[in-house]
Amino acid sequence: MRIALEEGEGLIADVFEAMKIERSAFLRMLKEAFPELTSELNKQQGLLHFELSEFRKYTNKLIYAEEKELVKNCFYLAERAYLYGNLKLKTAIDVSYVEDLDFQSKDWAWQILPASLKTLYVSFHKRDGSSQDGKK
Repeated sequence: MRIALEEGEGLIADVFEAMKIERSAFLRMLKEAFPELTSELNKQQGLLHFELSEFRKYTNKLIYAEEKELVKNCFYLAERAYLYGNLKLKTAIDVSYVEDLDFQSKDWAWQILPASLKTLYVSFHKRDGSSQDGKK
């Protein structure tokens, strides 16, 4: 595991607690946690919504590959950015990350999505992301 998921552990937790997170701090955390994402993030020329779209694409690839621990780490960072981010970061997490998450019958991924992000997803889609939702 590359990031500490427990409250109060490591640089990432310290930064989240110390201030409202803004774009550059969040991108540093993403690049530290997921170095393989750095090149794609850098190609977005500082455009936050495009950067968050790349993060979402990366998360979706991990969901398809059933990389459960890495998906959990992605959701953790996204939730922290939403809860502690400035308004621009919160909006980008909502619009460019959460709205286009693709659970493709991967109920395990829906189950581990934090409640705050589930609320955003349901608010946009008017349904949850579980495979059972459309069958009720």
